[in-house]
Amino acid sequence: MANLYPKTNGLLKPKNLIWLKTSFLLWILLLSCSDLNSDKVQKTTLSGNAQGTTYNIIICGNHSITKKEIDSILNKIDFVLSNYNSESTISCINKNKNDTSFIDESGYFLDCFKESIEINLNTNGAFDPSIHPLVKSWGLFKVANESVLSKNKVDSIMNFVGFKNGHHYLIKNNNDSISFQKIDKRFEFDFNAIAQGYSVDVIADFFNSKNIKNYFIELGGEIKVKGLNQDNIPWNIGIDKPQKNNKNERIIHKILSVTDKSIATSGNYRKFYIRNGKKYSHTISPFTGQPVQHNLLSATVISNNCSTADAYATAFMVMGLEKTKKFLSNKENINLDVYLIYENKDGELVEYISKGMRKYLNK
Repeated sequence: MANLYPKTNGLLKPKNLIWLKTSFLLWILLLSCSDLNSDKVQKTTLSGNAQGTTYNIIICGNHSITKKEIDSILNKIDFVLSNYNSESTISCINKNKNDTSFIDESGYFLDCFKESIEINLNTNGAFDPSIHPLVKSWGLFKVANESVLSKNKVDSIMNFVGFKNGHHYLIKNNNDSISFQKIDKRFEFDFNAIAQGYSVDVIADFFNSKNIKNYFIELGGEIKVKGLNQDNIPWNIGIDKPQKNNKNERIIHKILSVTDKSIATSGNYRKFYIRNGKKYSHTISPFTGQPVQHNLLSATVISNNCSTADAYATAFMVMGLEKTKKFLSNKENINLDVYLIYENKDGELVEYISKGMRKYLNK
């Protein structure tokens, strides 16, 4: 879909862009790569449906990758990590009230589990896959199915929320198999805040094994890019400007010029619902069991791995502005570049840009 817009009112509406509708937060800009002159490097576009959303892939240069191979990879991941597949590994663990033993042949489960544990610890619990029962009870898995929970209901669910090994569960890796024991039979979890980013990483690893040097991978708004686009320049990624009165309007707020990195965005300004005049976001706090209430509208994270960017973007939306800024100042050894959009007391949009993020901003 090509859109030709002039620059108006100081807002970025660049010409000659490919706009790919991905998530409620992030739109992708591929400057000039849409120009198919014969002297350009070969460009291939692959797209499809997966994990309740869409994927879009661009490869610049010669290759033999097929859509069938991409779909096969994503189907294998779903069979391990998807909560919507009743036969997946994670669904079987959640349904089973007793011990579950299984072989993680692909390594997908342990990869996500280990990184989830690490980020859960690094964020002091702000990233917590065990809020799955809360998300279900709030009705957030299905639009228009959202509800409002009483404090007593939330408190009762919070009794079995917490992702620390040995608290509500025990997991053991026995080399040939994994044993998952529920200490609290009500314990459930999901990898929804990391799985799409992880899926992007898996596809990227596949491309790397095929010696592909230049590519763009997007799944549900989570992105990984390598090398350069067809015009031999870095890939350009657009960040949405939050809109107060029109959730469907898309205006580019900033453009990031990126190569050899992953990008993920999380936010609240599009996913929310209103009950009895009160606004509820779709981000649930693991600390309160309630939808978060703060002025941070979106968090964009750049990292080496897309799973990492995906998980931390979610964690920052739980933390809110001030706690995220404090986290970044105290965790300078963590390789994250962050762009935050928040609303000040006058209702104006304000940005916070980490030191490392500035080099990606397209002037």
